[in-house]
Amino acid sequence: MMTISMKAVIAFAVLTMGGFYLWCVQAANDPFDWSHDKVEFYDMLGRAFAQGQFHLPLEPPPELLALPDPWDPQQNGRFAAYDLVLFKGRYYLYHGATPALILFAPWRLLTRHDLPEPFGAFLFCFLGYQFSCALFLRLLDAMGARPHAAVLGLLLLALGICQGAPFLLQRVLMYEVAIAAGYFSVSAAFWALAEGVLFSSVRPGLLAVSGLMFGLGVGCRPHLVIYAVAAGVMLWLLVRRLRPLAFFTAGLAVCLIAIALYNYARFANPLEFGLRYQLARDSYYRIGPALMNLAPGIYYFLVSTPVWEPVFPFLRLAIRVPLSLPARYFVEPIAGVLAICPAAIAGFAATVALPRREIRTLARTICFGSLAVVLAIASLGLVSPRYELDFLPTLVLLACLLAVWRWRLFAGALLLYSAIANLALGVQGPYDQFVQRYPTAYVSMARWFSPIARFRPLYNPAVEVEASFEFPQSSQPGPMPLISAGRFGSHYQVTAEMVGNGKVRLTSVSPLIPGTAAIAEVDAPRGTPVRVRLVYLPERNRIVVDWNGQTVIRQEIPFLVTAPEQVNAGEYRTDFGPVPFLFPGRVFAVSKTVHPYR
Repeated sequence: MMTISMKAVIAFAVLTMGGFYLWCVQAANDPFDWSHDKVEFYDMLGRAFAQGQFHLPLEPPPELLALPDPWDPQQNGRFAAYDLVLFKGRYYLYHGATPALILFAPWRLLTRHDLPEPFGAFLFCFLGYQFSCALFLRLLDAMGARPHAAVLGLLLLALGICQGAPFLLQRVLMYEVAIAAGYFSVSAAFWALAEGVLFSSVRPGLLAVSGLMFGLGVGCRPHLVIYAVAAGVMLWLLVRRLRPLAFFTAGLAVCLIAIALYNYARFANPLEFGLRYQLARDSYYRIGPALMNLAPGIYYFLVSTPVWEPVFPFLRLAIRVPLSLPARYFVEPIAGVLAICPAAIAGFAATVALPRREIRTLARTICFGSLAVVLAIASLGLVSPRYELDFLPTLVLLACLLAVWRWRLFAGALLLYSAIANLALGVQGPYDQFVQRYPTAYVSMARWFSPIARFRPLYNPAVEVEASFEFPQSSQPGPMPLISAGRFGSHYQVTAEMVGNGKVRLTSVSPLIPGTAAIAEVDAPRGTPVRVRLVYLPERNRIVVDWNGQTVIRQEIPFLVTAPEQVNAGEYRTDFGPVPFLFPGRVFAVSKTVHPYR
């Protein structure tokens, strides 16, 4: 019997996580707009379903249709709506009809308005988390485990933090909506499966619901069919009766048949999800499963390490290239789950440590399914940290069970580290949009975790940097770093590029003003040091760059967020690189002052 204090702890944890997810989605995305039609892809698909059609209410430009090969990224760059599917003169989404079917189209029919995609992703993540909590609590009950209320609350929070949803919500487009809906579907499916077979008696109705939810997951992300197959095998191993398996299979078959009919109606092929007709960039044009993609994919999804640094939020994703990548390979900054969520290790340990054969069988089903999903994604040659939500939440759930039942210190330590790492990623997101949208709030938050002044991010500090540079005797290709400040979302840099005749081209650039840069061409005699001085005037948001005592660049930027430690001469850390680029010549006589502007 659950006590009042336990119920209060559960309610507190769920509401806290819901508030955190809502903060994540609002910190980096546009404000929710409930009253206007949108060009967001899932809103268009929901509008199409509400109108009784499968193609999007968006007309391809005639120039695109007139191309000899409109799918060729070398030809369609000016006209293509990337990541839509073009087939017989109409636009479609590839896989992923489930979110439109169960949320966006019903909302459109009820309100005559579109549902904001970021809110849809939030709702799916929050519902997925609640089903994970329900499954966790039910398994605890089946194990006869009675953790202290405080321990239970912490584990429920870990269940929502350690599995990638906060990071996913920091940038929501159609991709994140499909992934979030897949998380919800799989979480609900495993809950219904456990309720239907692991307790006092087999409940066929819940097994049908489980199959249906696994099928809806396939409608979000086709490779999630792996979980459905693994669950069907588990069901047979546990009950050895055809009737329960028939109910489960019937629920699953409803969705799989509907998906096949949907594909046939669009592309005249029940097995075609549209990827052959996707408008894609060069790096992932007509990409597909291949054995050569497996090794780098496994590396990136499992063991690639992030960059740790002493400045808030302390952890950043990176693109590492330890292996020779295939010619066509798409990779975003990423860290493997064993580096940012080693609690997954405890999840695998749960397959032998948990009590009761039924619960161990469920744990093995989850682990086998997760590994198979990793292999399926890795084979595609598409690497993104958002895909980790496809396989990480259930492993974290197993780790939380292990932290209650056995090896508490081991599992608890892994969960604590995983929570810290994923909180850092949840603040940063894939593109550091929180600091770009709300720089003062970002700096206020960072102050709480930055006791050492040199590592404390500042908003619009007064900055003055001066250094002497001696350019190399031989010509160097590409830009060379002179002075930089900040990181990623609010970085700033001045670079120099040798253009011949003893001249270099200075470029002053900030991501806060995309597509624009201040440029000046100056003299840089070989073997003669030049003196560069940069001043940031916070009262005017102005960058001033002097070259040998003469002002050559004046540029206004919206703001600057940097810690003193992040102001450097002769080096620049790229957005995603694990090591800095260094000036190839000599750098000396460096002086800098960075202090808060009053």
